[in-house]
Parts: sequence; structure tokens; C-alpha cells
Amino acid sequence: MAGDNRNIIRRRYHPLYRMDSVFRDMEAMFDDLFRLPGDNWGLLRDYRRAWGDIDYRQNGITAKIEMPGIDAENIDITLREGGLEIIAKKEDVREEGEKGKPGYRFEKSYRGFQRFIPLTREPDLDKVAATYEKGILSLDVPYRMAEEQPEEPKKIKVTAK
Repeated sequence: MAGDNRNIIRRRYHPLYRMDSVFRDMEAMFDDLFRLPGDNWGLLRDYRRAWGDIDYRQNGITAKIEMPGIDAENIDITLREGGLEIIAKKEDVREEGEKGKPGYRFEKSYRGFQRFIPLTREPDLDKVAATYEKGILSLDVPYRMAEEQPEEPKKIKVTAK
């Protein structure tokens, strides 16, 4: 019987062995918690969170968001109730060889960034500015002085420098 026990591998218990699954569960929980309001079906789940600096001031916010490799025309900024929704998409298509011939290869991939910036007050829609230069999206969102509410969501145009 003693010879049968030689094939058993004994591993000492260590608390970090199970931490990997705990971290994955916590990451999924926070992904669901901070999902964009317009992403009801989880379609943006493969998008990375766009990192940047956001400065909340008394008269508005300024933000510099990192979005490398994205063209300005593929950045969509929408003012929604409670904040700004930023979604940037990039589609890469690679084709090698001739279609229908041996060795033909076609690859398509999608990537992008997403970010929701909560606003503490209603912005002045006529003065909101967005520029994109060298992979950095710069936003200037001044707050509205009067207490007027916009009627529907407004798209904000991004200009490339």
C-alpha cells in the first residue's frame, strides 16, 4: 500500500492559489457595475476603458483621454442624462492573396475604447469642444449658468488637428 502513495502529488495549501479566480470574479463584477448606460446588451464588453485625466472645476470640466490608434471620425461622444458617453471604434481588415485561390487569407478585427464621464451639473451645449491630436482626446465642457434642460441627447463633433 505504501507504494501507491508515491504517485500522489501533495501541494501545500497557500491562500494565493485561489486568488486568481477571486480577482476574475471581482473584475467581472466591476465591469458590470461600471458598464456604459447605453450598453444594455454588453456589446461594448471587448472595448478597453479609455484612461485619462479629468479635472472637475466649479465652472465645468476639462479632460484628456488617451485613445491611441483611433481616427477622429471614429470617435462618438454623446451627452446623455448624467454625463458624457465616449465610444471610439477601430476596424482592421487584412487580406492576403486572391479571393477563391489557394492561400487566400482574410482577417478582420475590432477594437476600441469606452468611457463615461459623469457630470455634476448641466453642460452648456453650445460651448462644448472636443479635439483629437496624437492619440489624445481633449474635452472642454463648461457648465450652463441657467437651469435649462436639453430636450434630447446631443452629439458632439470631434475635430482632428
